[in-house]
Amino acid sequence: MRPAAVVCIFRCSTEDHNPNHRGDVLQTRDVLVKNCGQLLTLARPDGTPRVGADLRDLAIIENGALLCRGGRILATGRLDEVEPVLDDGTDVEVVDAGGAVVMPGFVDCHTHTVFAQYRLDEYEWRVAGTPYEDIASRGGGIAKSVSHVREMEEDSLFAVSRRRLQGLSLIHI
Repeated sequence: MRPAAVVCIFRCSTEDHNPNHRGDVLQTRDVLVKNCGQLLTLARPDGTPRVGADLRDLAIIENGALLCRGGRILATGRLDEVEPVLDDGTDVEVVDAGGAVVMPGFVDCHTHTVFAQYRLDEYEWRVAGTPYEDIASRGGGIAKSVSHVREMEEDSLFAVSRRRLQGLSLIHI
């Protein structure tokens, strides 16, 4: 089994005045993540983000590296492509991913944590362009979710909802 590497790169709010918060670390230091067995990105070859059906095609960089500055990804590629972007004299924190897969964290900016069952069939239909009205006419949509929630015991609903928060990089409620 390959080792797992978790790298959390975030941008902090300047309004966060918590004295125990260490968000300023990434604001003042570059972070170089190297030795990524595979580096997955959602960027197109021209650097713009993938959307819609393009999300099915990940950019996979074998033996990849990434450089972050100010809490934002500045460069991705093979190490020999990323290293020239480093500024001489810049304080750089080097993270060795140990050959693990490094991928974007999932940021759920529209959180619906409490639900009884996934509607993966509906997700596939939406990605394929099926209008919501058609999905609802097939028995899907919010009415399906409401029905499943009403059928589930409250303790069970809480337990499955709590598990859904694991593995998220960030949620917005």
